[in-house]
Amino acid sequence: MSIPRTLLRLLQPGPSHGYDLKRAYDARFGQHRQLPFAQVYFALARLLKNGLVEVAGIEPGDGPERKRYEITTEGVTELSSWLGTAEKPTSYLQSTLYTK
Repeated sequence: MSIPRTLLRLLQPGPSHGYDLKRAYDARFGQHRQLPFAQVYFALARLLKNGLVEVAGIEPGDGPERKRYEITTEGVTELSSWLGTAEKPTSYLQSTLYTK
């Protein structure tokens, strides 16, 4: 499963915080294996570096500042390409095909 691409899909409806992305991911795919916060932020940093997401705003919080991320035009193109690529079915619940 591609965590960064899955996060892109979760960002498609609109900007979101990393915490909210983790909750959305866990609600859909985390029944047997929840996504660690560190992996969410690592994936977001990689997406940001590659220009597939951008910071839409920064809000103060009780702890560190909360960044709100949104998908870029390049991210939408990457997501569309990924979703349009055929995958071989597998027997694993967390397969790429299931995620798409």
